[in-house]
Amino acid sequence: MRSWVHALTLGGDPVEAAARVLAGLEAVAPFDRAMRALDRGSVDQLTFQRPCYSHVDDGEAAVLAIWRAVRLGEHATARATLRLLVDEVAAGEAASAMAQVAALLANAPVGRD
Repeated sequence: MRSWVHALTLGGDPVEAAARVLAGLEAVAPFDRAMRALDRGSVDQLTFQRPCYSHVDDGEAAVLAIWRAVRLGEHATARATLRLLVDEVAAGEAASAMAQVAALLANAPVGRD
């Protein structure tokens, strides 16, 4: 998330930043849709730290909690939390895209060392 936000803030390509982290996975496009919905629909400023920052701020923690809820199949919890951060339309868009990311990552092959 931080790499995506940092790239967008600096005028770079956030999709490229996400692709570096999610290399070779089909989750890049839905991840980008989820993040753009959060950006576009936020009811207050969501602040993300630089990728190198060692602490997680409140806004980041809330978004991470949403990702976790989606991953665990707690979609009602995820949508309720999204509605605290973004408008109704963005909440639906983000929830849908996040569910797609979670499904794709759950089926992604695990690398071996």
